[in-house]
Amino acid sequence: MELWQPGDYSTTGGIIHATDATFRNNAKAVRALNYTYSPSGGTFVYNGHLHKCTFTIDEDYLGTEPFNNHVELAHIGGFYIKGCSFSAMRSVNGVSPYCMGIEANTAGFLVDSYCDHPNGSNMSICPEENLIHSSFSNFYQGIHTSGDGSRACGFIVRNSVFENNTTGLYVFNTGSGTVVNNDFTVDCGSDCDFGIYVEMPGLFIEDNTFHPKTTNTGSPYGIVIVNSKGITDVYNNSFLNLRCGNVAIGDNKVVNNTPSLITEGLTYTCNTNSGNAIDFCVLKDDNTGGIASPQGTWTVPAGNTFAGSQYHFYNDGTPVIVYYYDINGTNQQPTLVYGVSASGTQGTNSCHSHYNGGSITKSASEKETLASDYLSARSTYNSLLQLYESRIDGGSTTTQVADINNAVPSDIWRLRSQLLGISPYVSGEVLTTAADRYDVFTDPVLFEILAANPDELQHESLISYLENKEHPLPTYMTEMLRQIALGITTRTALLGQMAQYSHEYRLAAGDIVRSCLFDSITDLSELRTWLANMDNLASDRMIVASYLQEGDSIHAFALANMLPELYGLQGDDLADHADYMRLIGMYQTLNRENRTVLELTDAEIAMVNGIAATGTGTSRAMAEALLMERSDENISSSNCPTMPGNNGGNKGSEGSTDASMNEAFGFTASVSPNPATTWTTVAYTLPAKATSATISLTNALGVTVATYELTGNESQKVLDLRGLANGVYTYAVRCGKYSQTGKIIITK
Repeated sequence: MELWQPGDYSTTGGIIHATDATFRNNAKAVRALNYTYSPSGGTFVYNGHLHKCTFTIDEDYLGTEPFNNHVELAHIGGFYIKGCSFSAMRSVNGVSPYCMGIEANTAGFLVDSYCDHPNGSNMSICPEENLIHSSFSNFYQGIHTSGDGSRACGFIVRNSVFENNTTGLYVFNTGSGTVVNNDFTVDCGSDCDFGIYVEMPGLFIEDNTFHPKTTNTGSPYGIVIVNSKGITDVYNNSFLNLRCGNVAIGDNKVVNNTPSLITEGLTYTCNTNSGNAIDFCVLKDDNTGGIASPQGTWTVPAGNTFAGSQYHFYNDGTPVIVYYYDINGTNQQPTLVYGVSASGTQGTNSCHSHYNGGSITKSASEKETLASDYLSARSTYNSLLQLYESRIDGGSTTTQVADINNAVPSDIWRLRSQLLGISPYVSGEVLTTAADRYDVFTDPVLFEILAANPDELQHESLISYLENKEHPLPTYMTEMLRQIALGITTRTALLGQMAQYSHEYRLAAGDIVRSCLFDSITDLSELRTWLANMDNLASDRMIVASYLQEGDSIHAFALANMLPELYGLQGDDLADHADYMRLIGMYQTLNRENRTVLELTDAEIAMVNGIAATGTGTSRAMAEALLMERSDENISSSNCPTMPGNNGGNKGSEGSTDASMNEAFGFTASVSPNPATTWTTVAYTLPAKATSATISLTNALGVTVATYELTGNESQKVLDLRGLANGVYTYAVRCGKYSQTGKIIITK
């Protein structure tokens, strides 16, 4: 069913309402595209719906035309699919190996169950026995959704069943999506199968179940998220018997206006794991990778359970993940970890459902409640931000930098005391400035200052600078600093609180955004207000798309041109923005000339191909989405991740050795002669400016038999051993938080 006159783009439109219909062996069952009606004050949605329909390809398919998808949607909003069944026999002649149930390109849609009950439309919760679930089986991608950045739209997939698909749900550069209460049977026997595969979205994935077939012959993954760069929540899902429950690849952090050490983005909360090889895995892409840190907070821990046989949480990205768990919760402490600092708390997480059984479209009173939640969280965040800024560098980064730049070698002890006094709130800028003054700071003193600020060390850029500057720190020191970065400080806790409230106000704003997108009439003014309240680059680009959707190029370009300054874009991000502006300019031309993306000129196609091939970030994703829309064949791909080896490593909080750590701080001690008879000498150097320590001897029964005082920063002390019996003793030299131990043998 073509809802337009094919080839005549002035005729796009039309509305389809179908109930209890069967679409069998059609090369394409439904195609709805390029329709927008925007009177003053809002945009009407498409208002098409398919209820309790069956879409199938079986052995009788003629194959005279290739089958790519049952339903194709493009550049529309508000298409509703409830209680429909989608299936295909992929072995039949004429069926594309990359076939899909639904293909949605820059389109807003909902896939849901249908309440087959006399009072269904008036019931807040439908009885399970009356639910007809939408289902997708035997596709390369059950649902495919992509966005080219020219329209503000979102999607909802809920209460549906996915089985025997290479990928159940594929999401590419789609601005706002919600995936709730679905069942994904992951494994159609290929080398790499996915429940959900997403790239560059901002999603909420909640209350879903991911599991393989009973006879698992492939390599099933629950959720793979690649370069999302948005607020993405994976919340309250179940992952059972998978190769890996969750994989995050590349940059999954948000570009926003918060302090640089608040690393927001992809979060994993309240998920249940059972029988997986790996529960959570964070991987780099082109040497870049990372998710939100912290995961959970001191008062509201992350709430995930762990059971992975190889890794509970593997993090090869940056920064280090600070992971908070409930010490009283069952299986909530991650022990098989890499790149994760796990901290137990007395806090609890109720793990309540946000959407299950409720409506994503909110009433006026519900929006008022969300707005109140937003204001409360935003107010608390602003108060914490003010406190944080008053502590960083003692309140003035400029003053600290100038003091270090103007220092002379004799200032070493004054500056050491000054910087340690404001630690752990010394900024990366001040630490880098200190590292450059190798004529003032000795390596042990610089190391001591750096080690007192582990939050900054979580960013690999600082340690990389220390390794590659003109006078680099010794390798053993930088390796120790990487371990120290796993520590938790008062600054970590404050940043965690800030991240919590920042996340909460963005969640409230996001709920209103999703509601706006699925109202029968989209209030674009309200939508833009709440997108702006989310304070991140992805949301601002969605505002630009909403202006383009209205044909308002003036406001679209005004905001787009401000983005580099608003978010401090540099390097590759600035180059990406330049390509983004080229595509925005092309959309302006299309609107002015009343053309669609299916009517590009050869020059425009060449530009899009060039950006798709050599671009980065958002512009590349927009260009690739355009090419997906223009192609009859699915050109998207779900790449199989390269998982860590089966070494069960444990790069956690306690990775460094005492000897290496002491050496880095300039603390050494040795005993000679050893074995000894009636006396021995301890030669020692204490950490900077320390002038006293103790050495104790403990016998084989664990009883301390002698203690001696050590004085002076660097000296020797003769120990009288005449009163001690023959045997093996443990000696311990202690200076404040530093200690060094060894064995001494007494023989007479």
